[in-house]
Amino acid sequence: MANRRAALAIIAASLASSSTLLVGCGFKLQGAQATLPFERFHTTLGSNSTIGADLRRAVRASGAEVLERPEQAQVVLRSLLEAEDRDISAFSTTGRPREYLLRLRVQFRITDAAGRPLAPDVEITLRRRLAVNDALGTSSTEDAALLFRDMRSDLVQQLMRRLASLKLPG
Repeated sequence: MANRRAALAIIAASLASSSTLLVGCGFKLQGAQATLPFERFHTTLGSNSTIGADLRRAVRASGAEVLERPEQAQVVLRSLLEAEDRDISAFSTTGRPREYLLRLRVQFRITDAAGRPLAPDVEITLRRRLAVNDALGTSSTEDAALLFRDMRSDLVQQLMRRLASLKLPG
């Protein structure tokens, strides 16, 4: 019984000291919202684009206004390419697909309302692997949809970090 209490005391002390170390070193969980250096934003990502809808939602959540007309915005994100694709990356010994490579690729340009670039053109490509159950011979459509949703979410977070790092003139 005494050994058990001593062990619990040691565990409690180590947990308390580790959390103190984390706080003392400046560790802080990354927040979900970025602070944007602008107040008015426009994007040409279509309203039927999931990435466009998620980006608009994230920009609004950060406190900036999303405008319909680019000439009123301080920052304009112009979509140059948005593509999702799936390729077979491995075959089983029976010749069936064993693994797919899912790709989400986006190219964009960030400008001011007059079209002057605020940052270099960027291409972001995200990849995920999707294993196939060889006994069934197919992969789950839901699994692919979940992976693409995860990639779109990751992409929007990357876009928000890029927008937060912009240095606006003036």
